[in-house]
Amino acid sequence: MSQTERTELRIEVGTPREVSRAAGNHWFPTMLYRLHDDSLLLGYSVCDDAMTCNVAAGMAHALLKSPDNGLNWFLLNVWQGKFYNEALPIGVLPDGRILGTAHSTALQNEQGAPYLLDYVSRDHARSWDGPRVTPIHFPDGLLKPDVNLHPGRTLAPVSFEGNALALADNRLVRIADPMFKDDSFSRVCLMESLDEGKSWTYVATIADQYDAPRHFNESALVEVEAGHLLCVMRTDLDGPNPMYQAHSTDGGRTWSAPKLCGFNGVRPALVRMQNGVIACSYGRLSGFPSQGVQVMFSLDDGENWIQPTPIYHAASTGYTCMIERRPGELLLCYDVLGSGWARDNAIMAVRVAVTR
Repeated sequence: MSQTERTELRIEVGTPREVSRAAGNHWFPTMLYRLHDDSLLLGYSVCDDAMTCNVAAGMAHALLKSPDNGLNWFLLNVWQGKFYNEALPIGVLPDGRILGTAHSTALQNEQGAPYLLDYVSRDHARSWDGPRVTPIHFPDGLLKPDVNLHPGRTLAPVSFEGNALALADNRLVRIADPMFKDDSFSRVCLMESLDEGKSWTYVATIADQYDAPRHFNESALVEVEAGHLLCVMRTDLDGPNPMYQAHSTDGGRTWSAPKLCGFNGVRPALVRMQNGVIACSYGRLSGFPSQGVQVMFSLDDGENWIQPTPIYHAASTGYTCMIERRPGELLLCYDVLGSGWARDNAIMAVRVAVTR
């Protein structure tokens, strides 16, 4: 390992290893979980970076499992996004069941109400029960009334992203990006489930276009301690993507005003390590061309960020996922691309040791 000494933390970045390489698309790693059989589950895209209008083809993602803490990886299946008999995992429930969803953008029924099609796995993501209709509840009249008639779908103005997070008070929470009736851009909101993911209810807005003004999206969420949530968000308008953050100390019911993190990036990933350090990985450090992956750290529950540590310098989508593979050591997954957005890429994994 190469070692970089810091005043506050000692950071050791290991040698990156290829998980999978392809002449096609192996990119956008966005999901990494530890399952209750102690295996790791990794998910990434294996299709074009575009919404498909081909209902028969779907949008493919690979699901890989590692039985030995990330040393070796094996294909579990390829998820096509065709809605039935498959699911993209979004979270591990406290009893070990895995919650999955068939899509990220909500559907809309004849009454105009949004819903998801969800699944549950009881055998560590090998098979799925479902689909089940999962209602999404917002106060009446809050959502934009527009209907998106995507081929084969009637979509509601609500998209979900990131993981379903089990909190200390036994609630499940998740980030949604709805558009309210007066919005020009989607906003970042907290949703909660009191029934293990069988329904989702709006709790609060974390950030909207009136805060910066910015288009907030691609958010990460972590519970710093019981009742204290931290959200880090990508922003879009033009140029680089400055990241913002907000805190809640009442379980997500109210949030601090979003403030700049001090770094640019897309789709941040957050981990609270057992030593109390908060780690945040991110990429696309200066807008396009999309290059670079880093991880930064906080010793004060996400108030301030220190030691932005380079992981990779060249072309990457900048999407990452991360887990604490053992106490004090992260496993960080990212992609590397050919020149530009070339179709010659790989999923990489690297260990990052963090010592206070």
